[in-house]
Amino acid sequence: MKVVNVDTRYALSMPRIHYEIPDDLHRRAKAEAALQGVTLRDFLIEALERAVAEQGTRTKRKAR
Repeated sequence: MKVVNVDTRYALSMPRIHYEIPDDLHRRAKAEAALQGVTLRDFLIEALERAVAEQGTRTKRKAR
């Protein structure tokens, strides 16, 4: 999986958010980000983008 540097794509404006997630999920995400050599922030943004894009694809298929 290729992770891009999202800082350059979102340099203009990005809201700060706070969500509580299970400790185990946080640890696994942090470890995966480290293995990929990216920040946890960049890893989570990329994962969220993929999830939203995938959900959009599913929605489009159902509409047909």
